[in-house]
Amino acid sequence: PVRFESNHLAFTTIKKNEKKIRVMPVINTSAEPATIEFEGLPAHLTMKVTPATLKPGEKGLIEGTYDANLNSQAWGNVNDLVRLKVNGEPQKNIYLYVSANLVEDFSGMTNQELSSASVFKLESNTVDFGKIKQKESADVEFLFTNEGKSDLIIRHVKAGCGCTALMPTENVIKPGAKGSIKAKFNSGGYKGNIFKNIFVYTNDPKNSEVMLMIKGEVLVEEQPSN
Repeated sequence: PVRFESNHLAFTTIKKNEKKIRVMPVINTSAEPATIEFEGLPAHLTMKVTPATLKPGEKGLIEGTYDANLNSQAWGNVNDLVRLKVNGEPQKNIYLYVSANLVEDFSGMTNQELSSASVFKLESNTVDFGKIKQKESADVEFLFTNEGKSDLIIRHVKAGCGCTALMPTENVIKPGAKGSIKAKFNSGGYKGNIFKNIFVYTNDPKNSEVMLMIKGEVLVEEQPSN
């Protein structure tokens, strides 16, 4: 009954203390008036359609507002799937995919504050777990030091896939102190050379988003021939 310019509403980069608005054209392709509503919106996202009811063949605009202040626990690339109702009927095959990249705002820091900030210094951003068999797991650890003059805060740690489980991490590292990020890679049905990412978000103005890499090889046992 309705068609969007795209089913992806991209807010791109949003600072954690700001709101951003995006609009997208929509058209009523049916022979009846269409009133569009949005189901289960998260607190940080508001959506509206102008006009509220589209006549047959009429074009309108969907306006989305993303309030990053209300999504305080999320960092980096985040996604929401928004379901729709048309004339009160839930639409199984019509939805909007909403994406944003949430980052910390360091623009207001003075030169003195920047020189006294935390510094996230990794020993290495890559850990090689070597060789393991299918269905085995491998523990990895990334070591780092706060080489700055202020507390280093680990805002968030996010695995790139469900095959990597993250261990609890100390969130506040004092100047000069060391810390680590631990993870467990579950090989499951993987085979061959493996490369998996972990994303770390900190209050270091020069390293607020850091990508770590886990690599290794998963061996497949040869099956005995009959």
